[in-house]
Amino acid sequence: MNMYNIFVFCTIACFMHLSSGETFIPFSAQCPSQLNQSTSARNVSVLNLSGGSFKTRYYECFKHYNQIQVLLLNSSNLETVENSAFSNIVHLNQLYLHDNRLTEFPSKPMASLTLLQVLVISNNSIKEIKSDAFQSLHELRELYLGPQLQLQDFQYQALLPLKKIKVLILKGLSLTYVPVINQMRLLQELDLSDNKIDRVLSQYFSELARLQILRLSGSGITFISKTAFRSQKNLKLLDLSGNELATLSEETLNPIVWSAGGAVDINLTQNPFHCDANMCALKKWLEIVKIQVDMMCENPKRLRGHQVAQLSLVHFNCSKVSTLPFLTKASPVNKTDLTDSFLGKGTTGIIVVAAAAPILLLLSAMCLLSLKSRQQPFLSRFCEFNKGEAARGPREEPEASYFLV
Repeated sequence: MNMYNIFVFCTIACFMHLSSGETFIPFSAQCPSQLNQSTSARNVSVLNLSGGSFKTRYYECFKHYNQIQVLLLNSSNLETVENSAFSNIVHLNQLYLHDNRLTEFPSKPMASLTLLQVLVISNNSIKEIKSDAFQSLHELRELYLGPQLQLQDFQYQALLPLKKIKVLILKGLSLTYVPVINQMRLLQELDLSDNKIDRVLSQYFSELARLQILRLSGSGITFISKTAFRSQKNLKLLDLSGNELATLSEETLNPIVWSAGGAVDINLTQNPFHCDANMCALKKWLEIVKIQVDMMCENPKRLRGHQVAQLSLVHFNCSKVSTLPFLTKASPVNKTDLTDSFLGKGTTGIIVVAAAAPILLLLSAMCLLSLKSRQQPFLSRFCEFNKGEAARGPREEPEASYFLV
């Protein structure tokens, strides 16, 4: 959820309270003196103090509003939150502190907010998330923590108390791996974009069966386990754009596509895909499931800029994979285009070996007969020579003779 959506949400929430006969007091200046003198203070449930210029004693503005459920303090130039700031508003349900200048996470001030369900504190200058940051927020349903451009230390165990969380935004926190979040069994939306997570392992999301939205864009991902999304049977959006994926297994995407009946949005744009024989299985799978996936080739150069969906299997050299399935890896010596020959340079050695195989079998049979009867000295000498060669071990053949281009 971006900031625009948050503001829309705030507006909707506020009008929802208005429609129920409750009071909404918006203003963007310093706290007026008459605000706390209002006779209807006990009826206020939504208080909008965003856009002000508070530095100290801003909590004087709502000290008498002990029934408020939604408090907006975003974009107010806040640098600190006093420990007693929220002590009189224990019924608070939603707190918006984003786009301020906070350098410390206000764990102590929020200790009394045991009923808080939505916390938006992104776009501050918080440098550390300690292990006790959320220890009092057991009812939290939505946490918008990132981005925090100056974050230096994130103690991941801080997330353990959040067992009821449904929306978790951890984008732009310089994370190098996915925190322990499998205890969040109710999680429906997870944003890990703009971090430094280069590998997505199978255990990261194994218990998150209710996940519907997963964003992993812009994190430098180079590898995704084949079983990384095996539990995500309800996924509707998977954003893997802007990473460093050169290839991707169809087994990675298969669980979420078949379980959703194809009704899933998969974003794979801005990845440097290598459109070679290693992509054949994925290409064939995409043609079977009939889903629209925006994938562009980066290599080889002759296919650069081409959409995967617009290419045929021939462009991926898939005919070689089906004809010679045991050749799974191309030789680094002969990585050239197939324009040189129909099968490529590397097939010469294979053809020679295949043609010589019947002759070698015949000679072996003759060797056995010769050793038994001792009547053919020439073949006996040939067999003895072969046994000597076998004792010395097989000769290494050039790698280029056994692998395709």
